[in-house]
Amino acid sequence: MLVALLESKVGYMKKNVISIVILVLLTGCAKAFSGDIRDSEIVFATRMGINDNPEIFYLVDLKGNKFPLPKSGSASLGSPALWLPIGDLLAYTDVGQDGQYIVYSDLSGNKTQIGPGYLSSIAPDGKKIVYLAFNNLNNGILRVSTIELSLLATLDDFTYTFETMPRTVWDSSEGFYFDHLDIDGTWRIYHYDLSKKEIKPIVAGREPSISHNGKQLAFIENESICLLDLSSTRTFRLPNSVNSRWPSWSPDDEKIVFSHKKIKSWEICILDVTVLSESCLTDNEYWDGKPEWRP
Repeated sequence: MLVALLESKVGYMKKNVISIVILVLLTGCAKAFSGDIRDSEIVFATRMGINDNPEIFYLVDLKGNKFPLPKSGSASLGSPALWLPIGDLLAYTDVGQDGQYIVYSDLSGNKTQIGPGYLSSIAPDGKKIVYLAFNNLNNGILRVSTIELSLLATLDDFTYTFETMPRTVWDSSEGFYFDHLDIDGTWRIYHYDLSKKEIKPIVAGREPSISHNGKQLAFIENESICLLDLSSTRTFRLPNSVNSRWPSWSPDDEKIVFSHKKIKSWEICILDVTVLSESCLTDNEYWDGKPEWRP
């Protein structure tokens, strides 16, 4: 009788333990897949393999919750997805039947076609863009255009030609930085003044990103993140940033999101420039790159 009672108690306890374990697992899963795509702060591109195309865009919040951007794809030249200055809207280069087109997309994947080309950057006022077009010689030419009613009206054709997708970043609505692989094999960052049509060399490096206060330029040099103080022209190499690409400033200018090469993958990580600490938002076997922080 006592043995039967004990067995009954043990069986009851086992059932309760199993129920508790299942509840914990379900709660953990719910937490892992919690979040709202509208809370996403960063958009980035991912590929299952290093050379796979097209790229698929994902959004991620600061807790690491990831959300695929519906119906998204990217052209082979690696055009990024970019946040528009207002609203939950993104712009990127989509692959259509007739070629590559710049589109606007909301977070549900509803797209509006703007015009042909490879998107590079959007001005702070959201009214101008820089994109890569091709001439009859199949050379890539940077083109500055206004955006109005799904129409690209050319403001300026650039004199430089590009074999790879340049990264451009506006410092105002009248000028932007861009990187270029010069004839001597060196990557250099230049500034272009749209009103004066002047090009000025800035620093050796690539993939510029200007802080929101306009004081510092983050860029890549020898696969490390460097900061250029634009007033003093002093350069500082950030520690813990080896094997890095594509820096992008946070709205408060205290953090930089970037793509960090691990052993078998590239991950999206954040570097706090105030305390020089790093944390990663992704952890997988894929190529994750070209992160852009929401303005």
